[in-house]
Amino acid sequence: MTREEIEELDRLLASTDRAQREQALRNLETRLRADEGDASSLKPLGDLLGDGDPAIRRLASWLIGKSAQNKIAGRYPVEQLAGRLSDTDDEVRENSAWAFGEMAGVGIGDKVLASSLSNLFSDDAALVRGMAAWAVGRYAEKLGISMPHIVEALKGLRSDESPMVASSAKWALDQIRLIGKV
Repeated sequence: MTREEIEELDRLLASTDRAQREQALRNLETRLRADEGDASSLKPLGDLLGDGDPAIRRLASWLIGKSAQNKIAGRYPVEQLAGRLSDTDDEVRENSAWAFGEMAGVGIGDKVLASSLSNLFSDDAALVRGMAAWAVGRYAEKLGISMPHIVEALKGLRSDESPMVASSAKWALDQIRLIGKV
């Protein structure tokens, strides 16, 4: 992106006009889907995680994950994203867990973060539970992180009523076994 494009994106993302913020997020989404994004969007996205509109928080959390999936180097808004793990919106929690799993692929994460993801194992939303289990598996796969209390919780998720949650938990346990921590 050119300096002018970055400045315009920052201006629109910081706008008090919801439609402008949402349009800026959609434009950024298009760039990231085309693998054309860069780290300049990470700070504004982090700021939007605190937006009062759940739709904006959903898209901002997803775009942070997409940035990590695209291996964009930069300062990710880890603390702001961690705060969204307890968001009132199911999709924001799910996207935040997914984003952390993708961030493991660029070397971001630690045991504290993996522990905070395990708090979602009892979430009411199956998609959130499943994504949290997957993200913990990514920490094992990409960073070699696992913890005994997470292993026991994952074992419990293997019998979850949701086949997706059970499958994600099994995959995460397999990743932990591969690093020899079970």
